[in-house]
Amino acid sequence: MFFLKNNKFNFKITVVSLVLVSTVIFFIPYFSSAQTIVPQIEGLTTAPLKTVAGSIIQLFLGLLGLIALVIILYGGFIWMTSGGNEEKISRAKRILSSGVIGLVIILSSYAITTFILQSTQDAMNNNGTGGSGGSGFGGGLGGGALGGGIIEYHYPERDANNIPRNTMIMITFKTEIALDSVIGEAFGDATCDPYIVDGSECGKLSEDIQILDDGSLVDNEMIIAVLTPDEKRILLKPIEPLGSANTNTYTFVNLSSDMESADGQDLFPGLDNGYTWQFEISTFLDLTPPEITFVWPAQDQTVARNAIIQINFSEPINILSVDGNIVIKEGNLPGIDLIGELKISNQYQTIEFLVDGDCGGVNINSCGEHVFCLPPDSIITGIINNISDASGNIMPEEYIWFFNTNNTINLDPPEIISIYPDSSTGLVNVQINPDPRISATFDKIISPSSLDTDNFYIYNNSLCYGEGIYDNEDGKSLISSDCFPAYSVYSSENNYKCNIRLYSPYLDQFSDYRPRLTSEIKDSYGNCFNDAVGPGGTGQQ
Repeated sequence: MFFLKNNKFNFKITVVSLVLVSTVIFFIPYFSSAQTIVPQIEGLTTAPLKTVAGSIIQLFLGLLGLIALVIILYGGFIWMTSGGNEEKISRAKRILSSGVIGLVIILSSYAITTFILQSTQDAMNNNGTGGSGGSGFGGGLGGGALGGGIIEYHYPERDANNIPRNTMIMITFKTEIALDSVIGEAFGDATCDPYIVDGSECGKLSEDIQILDDGSLVDNEMIIAVLTPDEKRILLKPIEPLGSANTNTYTFVNLSSDMESADGQDLFPGLDNGYTWQFEISTFLDLTPPEITFVWPAQDQTVARNAIIQINFSEPINILSVDGNIVIKEGNLPGIDLIGELKISNQYQTIEFLVDGDCGGVNINSCGEHVFCLPPDSIITGIINNISDASGNIMPEEYIWFFNTNNTINLDPPEIISIYPDSSTGLVNVQINPDPRISATFDKIISPSSLDTDNFYIYNNSLCYGEGIYDNEDGKSLISSDCFPAYSVYSSENNYKCNIRLYSPYLDQFSDYRPRLTSEIKDSYGNCFNDAVGPGGTGQQ
């Protein structure tokens, strides 16, 4: 008799143990995110109210789930240590029953809350494939990368706030744009005179692009449209300030699916309604001119001859104000003008000067490219004036600085010294932190013009596993745009750090995301990230 009772007791212990183990294994993936919630709460201070509310609800449910799990474990412990005591067993059953019921309710609430939040987010952003997205246009507010990957960057950026009413809108594409997709009719007066710089095309905005300001469609005749000579950059200047002087408003920009590249191809294949983004317009006019925050090489610094000159500004600058307003000279003033190329990058906040000068021999760097050099053992003078910001404010005075070259050539490639997040940290649920930092810090200053969304990107490996990311020469082209979140890239910390900025709808929960830097990223001497050396992963060419 004792043997039968003992077997029965052992059987109950076994059953309870199996139930507990199964419960822990099944539910831990759902509630493990609670471990990452608390460290990311600080990210909510800049998040929209709906994101904060959703995150607080998920935090509360996550903590309740952990408590319910502890209750179940406690009930199981009482049962297994009851020693056959019926009163303890009955108590354990009640605790287990209450704990399991509570856990089911909490898990259901968590799932419903997550579904509602995700559905709301999808309805607003719609991944750029259709639906109004609240914009009044046919297009949604998404698209893998920006515009399905055809846009490098635009200003104002997606979801930006506190944008001044007198802002210009600037867009940089990765391919040449058809003129009639940007400019409609001519103005017929002097309206375009200030915007025709070095061969730029100017006129009234084409019907292929529309701007919705505070719920009203802006007449295209009230927008000055400019296409730069390289046919990749667009500047849109509303003749009247956007928004209202009394309250913050929202502006939507729609690049329709009718837009074409210079060779007649659709710009947004797969995006039936084109690409739309929004930003918040404040009540003020920006009347403050831009400032120079950093130059490299610095005043009186001595550098190798193949240095790429960098100038960082305090805010995005007018893309039309660069040519002719930055001069690099050999020697003290008046000096001799040096020939080279000016490049604007880093979300319109950095200008670089790449000299055309020969190095006096065949010099090949880590990119396998010929090296171009400044004059040896010389004083180099930089002169900057009349640069204006995205609101049209011009620098109040000329900026001049000097540095020196020696007779060496720097051919050492850059290396990564730190990454964030690393493999042990992982990317967290972005509904908890809507702006996760993704970055890599180098041991040398990076050339921002080499840092673009083709050379530093992030993709969803859980969604796109097996897409053959490294099977093609450029790798990325084999991956569907659906694999990429909406993102842009920029540099910081005086261009030592490369960063990815994510936009709504951000990242998917419980997914494996993989940032990747290619060997096309260059340092301030033009040396490629090759060999790719750094912590936390394998180098990719």
